[in-house]
Amino acid sequence: MNKALGYWFTPGSFAAGAGQTQTLLEKMRAIEDERATAKYIALQDSLHAHLKERLFQYKSKVESLEAELQTSPLQVHVLATWLGDALIREGFTSEMFPDFHDKEDLKETRAKFVSLIDRSKSLLDAKQTAKAGKCFVLIQRRHALNEAIAMANAADDLAALQPIWSAY
Repeated sequence: MNKALGYWFTPGSFAAGAGQTQTLLEKMRAIEDERATAKYIALQDSLHAHLKERLFQYKSKVESLEAELQTSPLQVHVLATWLGDALIREGFTSEMFPDFHDKEDLKETRAKFVSLIDRSKSLLDAKQTAKAGKCFVLIQRRHALNEAIAMANAADDLAALQPIWSAY
């Protein structure tokens, strides 16, 4: 697999972007009664710019993954499945975009993810498909896994301090 492929895939950055989307949507809802105010218009413009940038990120990533399909179908399948699901979880709808071109980009990007997921899965054997499923589950559970690792490290640190405490 192309090493460059792994450098831009950071689940944390996508989670942060999704969080920012939700924060901007919540702010818009909070001032919905003030639609005519400059504050609402500025926030709406900020949201549209953010959504357009997020859509561009998804579009760029699916295009990068398409370029890697033949050389790394397993990795492409896992990443495309996770990113395609993230696009859905982030709640993008065509109504969020005032520009027709952006609405079309969203439709095309979704279609590219669906197609890429199907094409990459068709290149996998049964063992690779099972491995992809496990990877996808681990990616989804990464926050809980990170917490478990931190707790295990804390327990190890505590156990290492036990001899020192016993000396007192």
